This record gives sequence, structure tokens and C-alpha cells, in this order.
Amino acid sequence: MRIYIIGAEPSSDYIASKLVFQMKALNKNLIFRAWGGKNLEKQDVQIVVNNKQTSIMGFSSIIKNFKIVSNQFKFCKRDILAFKPDKIVLIDYAGLNLRVAKFAKNKNIEVCYYIPPKIWAWNKTRIYKIKKYVDKLYVIFPFEKNIYEKYGVKAKYFGNPIFENKYDNQQEKENVIALLPGSRLQEVKKILPEMLNVVDQFPSYRFIIVKSSNVCKSHYDKLVNISIFKNVNISNKPIEDILIKSKAAIVTSGTATLEAAKINIPQVVCYKTSKFNFYLAKLLLNVKHISLVNILLNKECVKELIQNDLNSKKLSSEINRLFDSNYSKKVISDYKKLNDLLYQKNTSKNIAVDILG
Repeated sequence: MRIYIIGAEPSSDYIASKLVFQMKALNKNLIFRAWGGKNLEKQDVQIVVNNKQTSIMGFSSIIKNFKIVSNQFKFCKRDILAFKPDKIVLIDYAGLNLRVAKFAKNKNIEVCYYIPPKIWAWNKTRIYKIKKYVDKLYVIFPFEKNIYEKYGVKAKYFGNPIFENKYDNQQEKENVIALLPGSRLQEVKKILPEMLNVVDQFPSYRFIIVKSSNVCKSHYDKLVNISIFKNVNISNKPIEDILIKSKAAIVTSGTATLEAAKINIPQVVCYKTSKFNFYLAKLLLNVKHISLVNILLNKECVKELIQNDLNSKKLSSEINRLFDSNYSKKVISDYKKLNDLLYQKNTSKNIAVDILG
């Protein structure tokens, strides 16, 4: 059996690698070809497009890079026809993957979509394309199943891949504040300088920047002048390895907010983009919060500093609040509710079994 995977973002690459590991355990004769990164490479999957080439984000970025996205799709169609897969597994990355789903379905290739578009946040009309072109749909939040099924789309929920293993964080904490400025270059350039503005206010702490595999170290070096920021380090280690020893984290909105919640690390959630992107997001998004933690709990569990609110005064104030034991206990109590909501055993294995039929 031949399987084509599009895991075109760092988080998708990680989730896809867990899926491939389980599929290989079920069937050793599978042949894979993928868009992905270092995690899929570790599973000996042939990478045809590295996700460093696909990291486009934000409305203005998509407009500016329309030709790039269009060329990606043209290449993808040619590559699929050459590979002749029995199944295609699409993970997140709706801008490309919905187009690929239509193409594959019209070529009678089975389409499996894992982490479909967040129709509950914006552009609900995408559900009609999913209904028409996707054979198997796997969601990662329990409430999504009901939303899709209201539109006659059968969605399966096997738990959230981030939470499929229980984690008991007993490691002794160091005087470390983790900085997670995002997985894309646009985010790092916009958000990391705001994070670094508070460093001198916490001289007794080390700040560890979690480097994205998608962003070259030279970009971080341009922003982090080691002669000025002597208590700042850039790390290639996985997010989890940094978070487990940290007392607090400053996290760019995204799946990393769930990683921090899983490990019970008090966090401040940040986001900043161009004025144009921010204006469009306010018009189009249909959510009260931007962090997945707050969205899933339907309340403000962690503080969000967005756009102009992301400044050194407010950020340093929120970091100090994270060190207040009463406040951090309340946050961790809410995290437990989140863990209870999203935890299921063998998420990746169960999805692998279902994909292979």
C-alpha cells in the first residue's frame, strides 16, 4: 500500500511521525512519501518537500506568496500522479490541503483528513468541500465532532495527539523562563523582540528560546545580541524538554499553548502580527479567545496579550503574576480540566488502524 502524507507544518510533521510509527507497526509493507520535516525523516519516510519551504502564514503573507502556494499545488498534483498512492493523509494546512483533497478525490484516491480546518473559528463554508472530497475525517477536539455531524459529515474523535500520553511533571524546576516565539519566521521576527524586552527585568532568571526547526539560527542570532542578553540561550531541544524545567513560559498562540498546559507550566500567551492581518482577523474570526487553552475551557485560564497589549510593561506584570502561588495553582487546576477533556489512550494508534481500514 502506498500512502502520500502532507504534514507541511512543524506541528503536522510531529503528529504525522507518530501516525507513521503506528502504521508501520501494523503493516511493514507500507510505502510512504511526504511533505514534512525532521520527525518524519526519523521514521525513514521519503520527504519530497521540506516544511521549511511551506511555512506561510497570515492573510498578507498568503496574498504576497500566492504564486508560491499555486506552484506548490501544481507540483503536488504532478507528484501524486507520479507516486500513485492508494491513500492520501492530509494534516492541517487547509489552504493547500482542501485543494489537494478535491484533486485526489477526482482521481479516485481515498482522502483522509487529520486535523481539518477550524470551521468553528472562521469560514464555515469550507465544511461543504470537506463533505464532498474527504472520505475519512479525524478531529482533535471533542466539540468538533458534533459541529461536523450537524452538517452530515461523519467525523471521528480518538483524543488529542498531544495528550495521548499522561505526563506527571515531577522534575525540579530551575530559574528558567521558556520563550516560545512561534514556528514561523514571520512570528519570530514580530514576537521575539517583544519577549526579549522584559529580560533585563528578571536578572535572576535564565531565558531559553525554543528554536523552531523551520527557522534558521541566523535569524535568532540577529535578534539576540549575546553581549546584551547574557542570560538568554537559544535551544534546539524539543519544546517538552525545555518546559519541564521551566517555572514559567511566554508562548506564541498555537499548539504550544497546549504543550505548556499538558506539562502544568504557567504561561502568558502572546500574539502580534501586521496591522492588516490583525484587522482582517478581527473581521473574520468568530472566537472570544486566541489561545487553544482558553477556547477549550471557554474562559480565560491564561492571560492573552495581543497586538498593542504585547508590550514590556504588561508582559513583565503578567510574568510576575505567574510566580504568585495562588494564581499559578488556579491555572494548574484549570489545566487538569483540560487534560481530562483531551486525554485518551492510543490516539495515534487508533487513527492509524482506522486509516488502514
